[in-house]
Amino acid sequence: MKKVLLTSVALTAMSAVSAQAAPILVGSGHYNGSDYEIWKEFGLWEHDEAEAFGGSTGEMHLATLQTEDEQDFVYDLIQGYAGHDLVWWWLGGEDTANEGDWRWVADGSNDPFTYTNWAPGEPNNLFNEDYLYMYGATGRWNDAKESADIFGAVYEKKKVPEPAALGLIGLGLLGLGAAARRRKAA
Repeated sequence: MKKVLLTSVALTAMSAVSAQAAPILVGSGHYNGSDYEIWKEFGLWEHDEAEAFGGSTGEMHLATLQTEDEQDFVYDLIQGYAGHDLVWWWLGGEDTANEGDWRWVADGSNDPFTYTNWAPGEPNNLFNEDYLYMYGATGRWNDAKESADIFGAVYEKKKVPEPAALGLIGLGLLGLGAAARRRKAA
C-alpha cells in the first residue's frame, strides 16, 4: 500500500512539473523591424537560448534591447499580456567572456551594451552572475547565474524590411528592361 501511495505521489509531482515546463506564448508584437514574443517558461538562460526553441518560428533569439524605446516597447508588451504574473524575464545579454563587459550575444552580434536599464546597485556579480534578465514589475535589469530558474523569456527576430526587398526587385526589373531595350535597339 505504501509503495502504491508513493508511486502515485511521485507520478502526480512529475505531471505537475511537466505541465509547468511546457512553454506558453503569452504575448507578441512588432516594433521597428523586429518581431517579439514573450513566453512563460521555467528555464535556464543557456537552455532558453541554445535549445533552438526560439519562439513560435524556431528562428528567434533572446531579445537584445538596444534603445530606451525598444526597452519601453518590450516592457509594455510584458505588462499588457503577462502583467505581474511572472517577475523575471531572460534577455539576450551576458558578460561571461569579461566580467563587467556586457554584450548582446544571443543575436550573434557580440555588440557591447550602448543602452542599459540596470536596477539600482546592478549588475553586482553576486554569486558570479553573468546573464541578463528583466524584472517584470519595473522593467529594470539584473544579472543572474546561468543556473537561476527564471520564469519567462523575451524572444526577438529581426526582419529584412519588406520595402527594401521590393525596391531591390524593382531595380532588378528596371535593369532587365534596360538591357532588353539595348539588345532590341542594336
